[in-house]
Parts: sequence; C-alpha cells; structure tokens
Amino acid sequence: MDIKFRDGSRDNYINNVDLSFAGFGGIFEGPITNKSSYLLSVRRSYLDLLKGAIRLSAVPNYWDFNLKLNYKFDDNNSLSLIGFSALDKINFKVDENSSVNDNPYNTDDNTDTYTLGLNYKKLFRNGYMQAVVSNTYTKYDADVYYEPTGQLQYYTHSYENESTYKFDLNYKLNKLMYLNFSAGGKYATFRNNLFGKSDTTAEGYVLPEMLIDNTINTNKLFTNVSVSTKLFSEKLTLNTGARIDYFDYIRLKTYFSPRFGISYKILPSTSLNGSVGIFYQSPEYIWLATNSANKNLNSIRSNHYILGVEHLITPELNAVVEVYEKRYTGYPVSLDDPEYILINGGADYGLNLVGAATSAGYGYVRGLDISLQKKLTGNGIYGLINYSYSKSGFTALAGGERPAAFDPTNQFVVVLGYQVADDWLIGLKFKYAGGRPYTPFDVERSLQLGRGVYDMNNFNGARYPDYHRLDLRVDKKFYYKHATITGFFELQNVYNQQNIYGYFWNKAKNEVGTIYHWAFMPVGGCSVQF
Repeated sequence: MDIKFRDGSRDNYINNVDLSFAGFGGIFEGPITNKSSYLLSVRRSYLDLLKGAIRLSAVPNYWDFNLKLNYKFDDNNSLSLIGFSALDKINFKVDENSSVNDNPYNTDDNTDTYTLGLNYKKLFRNGYMQAVVSNTYTKYDADVYYEPTGQLQYYTHSYENESTYKFDLNYKLNKLMYLNFSAGGKYATFRNNLFGKSDTTAEGYVLPEMLIDNTINTNKLFTNVSVSTKLFSEKLTLNTGARIDYFDYIRLKTYFSPRFGISYKILPSTSLNGSVGIFYQSPEYIWLATNSANKNLNSIRSNHYILGVEHLITPELNAVVEVYEKRYTGYPVSLDDPEYILINGGADYGLNLVGAATSAGYGYVRGLDISLQKKLTGNGIYGLINYSYSKSGFTALAGGERPAAFDPTNQFVVVLGYQVADDWLIGLKFKYAGGRPYTPFDVERSLQLGRGVYDMNNFNGARYPDYHRLDLRVDKKFYYKHATITGFFELQNVYNQQNIYGYFWNKAKNEVGTIYHWAFMPVGGCSVQF
C-alpha cells in the first residue's frame, strides 16, 4: 500500500472543522516559514453513544491523527516528516435491558498504532529519487470474559514494532522507456503474550490451554525493478519487471516474482489491457508465534491473470470491463483440523491462531468486474456504477473444495450525485451483495452439549441472506466573508433493512443468536472552513 499526503499550504492558513452526529474532526494547514508548511488532521468518533439506536452489540470508538511537516530546500530537494496514529477501542458488553441479541462475552479490545517517518525527495531532469525511513509501533490489548461465570477465556497483551527503510528511483531512460527501481527492508520485533482457555472448538477438536510468552525478531528485505516501454507511436505499452523478497525467519527465505503487463490502443479512446504475475505474501507473525514449528511455513504464492478493456465514451465518462483469476498455493492449513484453511474460515472461527499448520492449502478466485464512471465537471450528474461477479474454491487437507468466507458471488454498487448548483449537492449510495458463505450449527448436538457445534459436513455450505442498503445525502454550502460552511444531512440504511452480519451460539440462552449490521440512522453535521 502506498499512501501519499499532500503538502500543507505555504500561502494561507486554512482551517476546516467537521461536526456530525457520528463524531468530529478537522484539517489544519498553513506555512511555517517561506520554505516549510504543516498539515494536521484529527478525527474522533462517538458512535458509542448511539449503540442501541443503530442495532449493534458494539461499535468502534476511535481517534485518528495525521501530520505532515514539509521543508523545501530548493525547487529540486525537499524533506518531509510524516506521522499518523490510530487509537481504536471496541467493547462488547452484555446488557440484559438491550433489545440487541448480544453475544454472552464481555470484551475489552484496544489496538493503538503509531507511525513516524522521514521522506527525502530529489527531482532531476529525467526523473526523481526518494529515500524513506520510518517506524511503526502497534499495541494489542484484549481481554475476553464469559459473562455468566465471569471466567477469563482469552487475553492478549502484545505489540509489533517495525523499522522500515526504502529507496526509490524513477528514471526516464529515453523518449519511450521508463525505469523504476526500489530496494529496502524492515527489522521487526513481535512481542507475544497470549492466553487461551482450554476448550473444545465448535468444529469438535480439543484445544489445550494456550499460554504463549515469546518474542520474534526478524529481518525482511526486498528489491524490485520494472521497465515500461511505448512502441508503435505509443499505441503499445509494455511493462516488465521482477521482485525478490527475503524473510529470514522462515525455512524457505528467498522468493522471486516476475510480472508482465501490456496495453494496446485499439482505437484512440479504447485500450485492451492485460497482465500476469506472481505475488508472494509471508506468513503472519501471529501464525509463527503460536507454534514454533510454523517457521517451516512457506510464503503464500498467488498467480494473477487479468484481461480488460477500457473505453473512454466521452472525456467525462469512462467504462472498464475486466476478467481475472488468482490461483493460490502454499496456503497454511491446520494439522489439528484437516478441513480448516484460514481463507475459508473468516472471522466466524474465532482468533486468527492457526496452531500447528502446513503449507498445503490451495485454491482460486476468479471473476468479472464492470464499472462505469462519470466525473464531476460542473452542474449535473456524476458517480460510479459497478457490478462484479466472483467465484472461489479452496481446499485444505480434507473436506474437498469449499468457497472462501468472503465470497458474495454477486455485488452491485451505485454511487450517484447531482450537483444542482455550485453550492448544492444531492447524492445516493446503494449496495447489493450476495450472501457470504458460512458453516451452520449442528443444532441437535449444540443443544445437547450446551455450546455451539458446527456441522463440518456442511463447511461453508450455507449462505447468509443477501445484503442491501440505501443511503441518501444532501450537502449545502454557505459562503461568508471569512468562512465557508458546508452543512449535510444523511439518511443511512433508509428502509431499515435488517442485514445480518453473522450467527453465533449464545451459550447463556443455549440457542442460535444473530448479530446485525447498522439499522436506519440519520446523520447530520457541518464543516466550517476559515
């Protein structure tokens, strides 16, 4: 992921304050000297105050901070200090007076992330280079209690610290060829302090008590190079490259990933695009921490194949059609539960602790994506219409091919707006998604044992009801001599659809419980710029 912050204004002091029913925030920017500027943003939610009204058993409570200080030595050299932080807290509390079908666990979950980095950038005649050093620290604190007995079920008091260094070079070799080269790495420390009560899983497997107290120190290195070439009066564009990754903690440490892309302009407004490539993802730190033998896991391999057509209908209206396939090998699968593969399970199966595992899982995701986008170029309609179809299948050590947990099959999204005038905007957002796969409970056995037991013969064989929701929004600007105020009013989930997030076995009531997505909620607020 490559996130870029724009520079703060070096000409004016600009303050933008946002207030709404859901939270508040602001963006503040301006010059420090004639060569430097600052940009600061902050957000705070208070959705926790509206928990009951929006039909949720828990809502996030967060602070977000973003900062950029920029110093421009001259027209070709600049140095930036970038920092951001996210303080996230979510609590599940059993409330007998609530109409929400609550999970019978009291949970305190806090995740705090802090990142700070320096970025030096130098421009030259045929390109630019940049060097980045940064550090990211994330702290995980969670305690889970079974409310009827008050017994501790699980806790984690862990942290992850990564120091990253990276160099990029973008260079125009000649009139038709461009070079991109980058290299870097990171030094990571993962401190693990985890406890899990001995239990029999809903899949029917006995888990011993988990008590982990260890630290992982490891290095990751990478380098990649790509060359882009334009031919035949720039009708044909070729891009070829490769990446090498090194992860010193696992047994097979080095991976090579070639990639190739092509784009051909059939017509001045129509392009045929294609790409193939190999991508690797190293095993998660938590998988390595929970079982020492998991250092024998391989990095997950994914072969990507993409073919698409892009057509510019008008300068403001663009259409894209793509088909794709991703084939996965070396995915971690459980040795204790031979039907369980992480990508198949999703969040329904508890913590992301794979236990003893082997890199024997494999599968695919293939699909179709169609989108139509209209840019905002003045008064009138703008927006995006997208339809996508996907099909997936993954195989563990046993059980045959099963769909991935986050496979809705069909999705349809419409985001439309109408600019009535320079100071009036009306918009809507509609989303439809097919039901996600899930594994139903064996109700008879669950009732007998007083806890949830999944029907593993039907693993991911059922689907939740389809998801759909409509949001409406109106924005109005008011111009004053020293300030501009933008007021908005939004109706979320207009027709109050009871979309189901998931099912769980409520041990306190010995029955299947339901967790819902947001109910209907009006949201209003304003943004003041001065």
